[in-house]
Amino acid sequence: MILVEDMQKVIEYAERTGKRMLNNSTKHYLAYFKPTSVTYWVEYTKQDDGAFFVYKAYSHRMEVGIGAQK
Repeated sequence: MILVEDMQKVIEYAERTGKRMLNNSTKHYLAYFKPTSVTYWVEYTKQDDGAFFVYKAYSHRMEVGIGAQK
C-alpha cells in the first residue's frame, strides 16, 4: 500500500526539481522519489486548478549495482 503522503512527496519533489519525464502521447508526467530504501513512482498530471491527478502509483525496493565491488 502506498500512502497519499508518499505520493505527495513524489509530486512535490518532481515539481520542485523538474526531475520528471513527460509522455508526449498522454501528456502525463512520470516521476520517482527515493526517501529511504523504497522508491516511489507516480504517473500524474497537473490540473487547471493547481491540483494533481494521479493515474498510477507503485513502489519497489530493488537496487541495481553496477561494476564489481572489491
